[in-house]
Amino acid sequence: MPSPSPSPSLLAAAGAAGFVLDLCAFLEARDVARLRRAARLFSGARVRHLRVRNGLVDGALLAAHRSLLLLTVELKRCRLQADALPAIGRALSAMGALASCDLGGCRLGQLVLPAGWTQQGRGSRTIYRHEDGRRQAEHPGEPEGAVAVAGALPAMGALARLAVDNNRLGAEGARRIAAALPECR
Repeated sequence: MPSPSPSPSLLAAAGAAGFVLDLCAFLEARDVARLRRAARLFSGARVRHLRVRNGLVDGALLAAHRSLLLLTVELKRCRLQADALPAIGRALSAMGALASCDLGGCRLGQLVLPAGWTQQGRGSRTIYRHEDGRRQAEHPGEPEGAVAVAGALPAMGALARLAVDNNRLGAEGARRIAAALPECR
């Protein structure tokens, strides 16, 4: 049974006081529409912390929080939708005051098929085919989540803590994030 929505006045009072915006504390984690409504209610408020755990996060939810002056973002074990992977980079780039960012277990290392590619089969029999006729056994995609986070790091001057544990980044994803860390000033 979904938990009841908090009243707009309660949300506004909490935001004005700078409380933690813990969306999963009062919203059903899979109800993206309710999460977006809560983000709109907080727009312009003095919310400093965003925490979503075990939730479903899409690009619209992340975009809704770009206007907030967040100091910490915790999206622990969230299932990032495909549109959220590039959106997370855009949202984080706009959060220059962000001091702590926990993206642990968010599937940042998931490989996304580029346009024109399809997957056939499973496991060791997986073949990737391109619409131009090419075939290959190796996944042709890249870890878009890791690429997006790496692209956002140079704009995150206040960042003191970045957690990307349990993301199956792979060598390429880890290399991209590690290469961008020195640019984060």
